[in-house]
Amino acid sequence: MSPTSSPLRALYCLLFCLALASPSQLRAEVEPLHTDGRLLRDARGGNVLLRGLNLSGDAKVPPFRGIDDVGQLDILPALGVNVVRLVFTWEAFEPERGNYDESYLAYYTNLVDALGARGVHVIVDIHQDAFSRYATQGCGDGFPAWAISGRIERDAPDNGARCVSWGIQMVLDSQTQQLWRNFYANVDGVRDRYLALLERVAQQLKDKPVVLGYDMLNEPGGDEVDDIGPLYEDAARRIRMHDADAVVFVSPGALTSAGTRTALPRPTFDNFVYAPHYYDAAVSQLHSWLGTSLADPVRQMDEQAAAFNAPLFIGEFGAPAEGERVAAYIDEFYRQLDAGLISAAQWNFTPHWTPEEKDGWNREDFSIVDDKGQLRATYRVRPYPARVAGDAISFHADKDRIELEWRHNTASGETRLFAPLAKTFGGQLTIQTNENLSCTYEGDQRHLRCTTAQAGLQRVRLVPCTESSACLRAPLP
Repeated sequence: MSPTSSPLRALYCLLFCLALASPSQLRAEVEPLHTDGRLLRDARGGNVLLRGLNLSGDAKVPPFRGIDDVGQLDILPALGVNVVRLVFTWEAFEPERGNYDESYLAYYTNLVDALGARGVHVIVDIHQDAFSRYATQGCGDGFPAWAISGRIERDAPDNGARCVSWGIQMVLDSQTQQLWRNFYANVDGVRDRYLALLERVAQQLKDKPVVLGYDMLNEPGGDEVDDIGPLYEDAARRIRMHDADAVVFVSPGALTSAGTRTALPRPTFDNFVYAPHYYDAAVSQLHSWLGTSLADPVRQMDEQAAAFNAPLFIGEFGAPAEGERVAAYIDEFYRQLDAGLISAAQWNFTPHWTPEEKDGWNREDFSIVDDKGQLRATYRVRPYPARVAGDAISFHADKDRIELEWRHNTASGETRLFAPLAKTFGGQLTIQTNENLSCTYEGDQRHLRCTTAQAGLQRVRLVPCTESSACLRAPLP
């Protein structure tokens, strides 16, 4: 019997909530963030860069609980994850029209708390793909069965091997396109129910500092100007009726994830982030990187964010772990993120991945961990500037050096560079700084904390240590 079947829902939630309440889990605090032009800042003015993961592939399908043991989250701080884009499935919360499954919302809320206890920001991801499990020949997810509106018949849910090419099926399926038209036209009141859902979730999470904000609808179908833009205006208004300070993540239409330009108009509301996705077609469909440029699509997304005068957060990117040259593909993607000082979340972290079912949805195989919890070829621990006291200017990381340059603001406190000592140059490194800058590792030896009383240009560089004895700080040449 599934842990979310009716007789066990309350017990399952109770046990999960008790596990989260353990004092040993409550180790960190997460500060709210807000947008400042192209940047995300905390209350002290620190420039925060987000690097994280989506969680999880199997949360799209029953029992909709991708985490059943909070210990599965313990790996995240060691990976440097400071944000999780957390899948929220409408079908799980409102399986019957107007009848909310509060046990799912309680599960989700406590998962939010567990991530916050580990120092991880949460983006609430109202997720759908191809509309619903009851659409696109049973290959989608997200909208409940009752949201199949008008005279369209429901498909039988599948989400198995037959759905491996779901993206192509979605584009070619005329009934799926009609469902999006019905949704925007509010046929059978489905659009109204979506807005009510957002309001209920925001009401639940409004007092959670760990909740950075809301990604209002993952990769939506429909016309960006006539349908998606107006929907976001209404959606943001509903969210902010309860969570006025929430950052709103604005995802363009689904087809832009393949690299096409968006036509989405700039929102009229403020405190928003432009949050597109990107998947290389050959990598996703053929499981092979052909060496195509990643600089071009990343630059295009960054230019659009600049046109909006908003931060850029690439909400999804990734690769099947068993493909050809996929590790090189991911390395190059992160190199582009570093060069542009861009926030992003890789798809995805699925603790229940199996060799047979893969991520648990449509045989996708993007999980960064295997069935033993070990990292796969598409992920490794990478340094990045988690917080800059002032304005970051440049960041570079390779096998020879890690270097951060910024314009320091003394009122903003410290700069924190994620570069775990044990993972950086084998733990044998030299820290080079400006003369007036002090940089030391924090107690967990994951973050290098840099402080100075002098404003202006600052720089810290980590290089491999070539001495046999303990490495000492060296001045910049």
